[in-house]
Amino acid sequence: MGVSEGPESLAMAARGGWGAGRYREYRNLLFGAQRYPKIILVAVIVVGVITVIIDTRFASWLNVTNVLRAAAPVGVAAVGQTIVLIGGNFDLSIGSMAGLTGLLTAVFLHNGLGAPETIVLVLLVGMGLGLVNAFVVGIIRINPIIGTLGTGSVFYGAAVLATKGVPQVYPREGLLFLVTKRLGIHPSVFVYIGVLLLFGVFLHMTVWGVRTYLLGANVEAARTSGVPTTQTVMLTYVISGLLAAVGGILLTVELGSGQPSGGQTWLLSTLAGPIIGGVAVTGGAGTLFGAFLGMVLISEINSALVFAGYTSFARELALGIAILVAMTTQADTIRSLLRTARQRARLRAGEEPGE
Repeated sequence: MGVSEGPESLAMAARGGWGAGRYREYRNLLFGAQRYPKIILVAVIVVGVITVIIDTRFASWLNVTNVLRAAAPVGVAAVGQTIVLIGGNFDLSIGSMAGLTGLLTAVFLHNGLGAPETIVLVLLVGMGLGLVNAFVVGIIRINPIIGTLGTGSVFYGAAVLATKGVPQVYPREGLLFLVTKRLGIHPSVFVYIGVLLLFGVFLHMTVWGVRTYLLGANVEAARTSGVPTTQTVMLTYVISGLLAAVGGILLTVELGSGQPSGGQTWLLSTLAGPIIGGVAVTGGAGTLFGAFLGMVLISEINSALVFAGYTSFARELALGIAILVAMTTQADTIRSLLRTARQRARLRAGEEPGE
């Protein structure tokens, strides 16, 4: 398949017009269009090595699993944020959705509902909250930043109003299977990996996944290519709500209670991880693997600063610097893409690139 076939092939895939024989070509094209996060992988290794030199305890199996455990609840929610970002939008209500669903988890269990029923109900609530965002952004077409900031305030306010801000305890045996370690690894890590694999398949190996990339890259081009843009936007927000609920359940297990404000600190991390991992804030580019590395790097830096004896303020400073560096890199990439687009436009008009 020639390079010139790329956009047409992607458009055909988005319309669902490919047979199984061309599926491999589509997958290779999609992966080839992304920026493989080698730099972030190197950064993860370098930070780890430097911290081990400072304190050898950092390299212990216990600390490695703790780093992954710390990244898991917010990391699951960040998978949803990544999908929304790739689709060209933002979800600023993720922390509020996680807090509300985590709170409901504790309330349902406290009132005698079984764990399976509780989990199913909470996941449905999460999808419902995501559907509210989908309606606001996809149907009413309110700016996603303003819209999800507003819905997030509503979700958080509802959680605080219902409980007067008091944490809700639940019988620990209700979610014991999410507490007991297996092979020395906390169950939340397995949940995180499972979510990454499942939605990695969705994003990189399904028609709806390529539609999400096309939507984020150019919504008008996606629409003219036959992509159901409204439905695609709505799907990304429903997925975000679902994964915020999964993260909320894991957070409740981690804290031992449902707390209305439990996810309020998540917003920056769910944006920072994907952005640091190479997901474009303009949409249409990035991978879940890159977002995962970004989340691991954040958790690793936090752990390293704790070992070094720094306060939470230092961790916020480090996170802010990392975001600024990542955004600077993205700014260069965006300018390069714009230059390429202008050159192609001139070539189509019969001009020379340098004219």
